[in-house]
This record gives sequence, structure tokens and C-alpha cells, in this order.
Amino acid sequence: MKRLGKSVLFAISGAALAVSSVATPVAAYDPQSGTGTGNSAVQAGGGLIPGKPVIHKRGDGVAPPKELGNPSEWGVVKLEINKSAVQIKENTCQNVTHGKWCYGYDLVSAGKKCYSNYIADVKHKSTVRVRNVDHSSGWVAKGKTSYANSTQGAAWTCHAFYSNE
Repeated sequence: MKRLGKSVLFAISGAALAVSSVATPVAAYDPQSGTGTGNSAVQAGGGLIPGKPVIHKRGDGVAPPKELGNPSEWGVVKLEINKSAVQIKENTCQNVTHGKWCYGYDLVSAGKKCYSNYIADVKHKSTVRVRNVDHSSGWVAKGKTSYANSTQGAAWTCHAFYSNE
């Protein structure tokens, strides 16, 4: 009798798992989730490949992180130390629609300093998220560089963001 009970339990659990995985697929371009402090929740997490930035534009179906407001464009990259993954090189930069976004981390004596720096021809800002806490440059005028960084233990994963108004 115990064996039959376990079989039924596993069958029900397996069916529930199969239904939930079909109903809620996870993809890099789906809305990300996360928690923040107070009104500054930045969404980041599941589905992002370390070192591979994802860029979104207003109206593409992906809600921007609340901390970023309603940007016309925003990007996020996951920064972690992982020997099996491709590592972000120092000062990785990429040209985006309105400017140049540089992000990455430096190993320092206090741990890992994650950063997001962005210069754009529109009003913009940079944000770094570590341990569910956001460190933002605040809005910066066009033509100026926004700087955001945070230093934490080397094992913590960081997320770097940029956004345009």
C-alpha cells in the first residue's frame, strides 16, 4: 500500500511540474524578476547569460525595471565570476542607440567592484544592482557620463543597467 501511495504522489507531482513548466517558460527576453529596496526594485535574474547584454526598447513587450521608470531604451547584463563561463573583460563597451555603454567588474582588495558607465546624446542613467540593492547614478544630462558602481564580495552576482529617458 505504501508503494502505491508513493507512486500516486510522484505521478501527481510530475504532472504538476509538467503543467507549470509549459505554462511559464523562461527566456532571456521575458520580463525578469527580482526584489529591491523600497521603491528601487530593479528586475534582473533568471534567463540572463553572464556577460551577454540584453537591450530592450519601449513597446517591445518587456516591462522595464521599476527603478528605471519608463525608458525609451534600456539594457542589462549579468556580471558574475564563473570559471566555466566567458568572462567580461575589463572595460567592456558597446555602442547602443544613443551612446556608448561600458560595464564590467574589477577584482579589488575588498572583493568585486561592479560598474556601469554610460555616455549618451539624451538624458540617461546607469544602475548597478548587487544583493538586491540598487546603486544608481541618477539622471544625467545628455553629453555627460553617468557612473554607477558597487563593491561587494567577489562571489556576489551583479547586474549592470543603462537607460534612456
